[in-house]
Amino acid sequence: MNVGAQHHEIRRAGAKGLGVFATKLIPRGTRILAERPLFTVKSDRDLYPALRSLTQKDRDHLKQLSLSENKKPLFLDWAEATWHVVRGALSRPPAQTSDNSNTTPAGRISLDDYKTFLATFRNNNFNIGNGTRATFRDISRVNHSCVPNSQGNFNTAIGCFTVHAVRPIDQEQEITISYLDEHGAVRGVRQGQLFESYGFECNCPVCEPKTSRGRESERRRTAVRERLMQYAETASQRREPDLKMELELLLMLIRMLEEEGIAGRELATMYLSAAEGSLKLGDRKAAQRYSKLGLEMDEVCLGTDSPLFKESLQRMRSIPRA
Repeated sequence: MNVGAQHHEIRRAGAKGLGVFATKLIPRGTRILAERPLFTVKSDRDLYPALRSLTQKDRDHLKQLSLSENKKPLFLDWAEATWHVVRGALSRPPAQTSDNSNTTPAGRISLDDYKTFLATFRNNNFNIGNGTRATFRDISRVNHSCVPNSQGNFNTAIGCFTVHAVRPIDQEQEITISYLDEHGAVRGVRQGQLFESYGFECNCPVCEPKTSRGRESERRRTAVRERLMQYAETASQRREPDLKMELELLLMLIRMLEEEGIAGRELATMYLSAAEGSLKLGDRKAAQRYSKLGLEMDEVCLGTDSPLFKESLQRMRSIPRA
């Protein structure tokens, strides 16, 4: 399933290799992509049988995905990699579904190919929940930005990983998502996580320390981080939680993300938490305002068919009208 194919194309993205670009204006909330995984695994030991089930065409496509130089060193030592290959070679071969190489599993995998596939998988997989990681044909081409214009989420209702535009994307602009779970971190934390998990250093606009935008972003994020650390240091000394202070800190985080231009589920969840916090403090008008913002953001980045959106909708039904 590939929704919105008319909106994008895959082409060179400079030093990043291939990327996904808008072929015309993409409105906010558009579902750009909805794609089923090439395969899914829960651990490295599941990778070999998953690869054996692929057709040669799918294996060739997997080999074409980006592979950072920093991810090429061995992730498994030769002994363990050899064990996976030998064990797979001794197991029953995949069932032959047809004589067409595009639909017939390709069978055994050499040790060298397995190690290449492993490194490629590590550099191009997404967490789709419940400890499961997956690789995709087109979505694995979508590059990272710390202030992305799109967001990816797995929609269990349709069995697809979806990518939605969280703001309008101009024609010829690259479509980006964030590979990070937490979007408000300072530059050093972001760079460390990206290098450790994906083997690259981000050079998006907010990661450039020599530009005014990069410096302002770091100042803003550092101020929020320091304020949160101050609160954490004193929170353990309180007998009861300070609901007013916690709401103020949450609103500070929301403002920071808004000023950074970051939109998506993280912000939506904060809006919904702010709605609940406002209600506890007796401010029904604010609770309604934040509830509306949260649900709107969830609809933009998930779509109304997503179970996650429906969970948020159910969560906010407890918010009374002002």
